Amino acid sequence: MSILNRIKELLKEYDYTLASLEREANLGQGTIRRWDTNIPSADKLYSVANLLNTSVDYLLTGKEYQPIRELSKDEYDLLTEYKKLDFRGRSAVMQAVLAEQDRMENEKNTSGNAKIG
Repeated sequence: MSILNRIKELLKEYDYTLASLEREANLGQGTIRRWDTNIPSADKLYSVANLLNTSVDYLLTGKEYQPIRELSKDEYDLLTEYKKLDFRGRSAVMQAVLAEQDRMENEKNTSGNAKIG
């Protein structure tokens, strides 16, 4: 199975089209379709893999990525729900995660700067 066919199969899971995926990945119209005969650049393939919540390995070889460690139940549940989101929902989740990381970093910096007196 080709890269293009694997992408098409993944798109069915999300009920998306090649055109919408190309727009979301900031690729030109017809770019992904040409991957059936041309090898994509690594950055474009990585972008598409991220949006489809899969690995570059899977897109290239059809073999599932094997994580180094198993996910906890909470991680698995979160990932399962995340996969159900559309592009906008995934972006919102990522923004929330980044905001939470900023909050934690700010608290860490604030508590590290507290003076004992």
